[in-house]
Amino acid sequence: MRVLDGFATYDLEEFHRELVLVLVLHEEAERLAAE
Repeated sequence: MRVLDGFATYDLEEFHRELVLVLVLHEEAERLAAE
């Protein structure tokens, strides 16, 4: 069970990193569109 928890935690961290990247890119796009 602990191994599965480890995988779940890794997936969440990976997902969070991708989500942050998408949000940053989205803000960049909005800033460029505003100019």
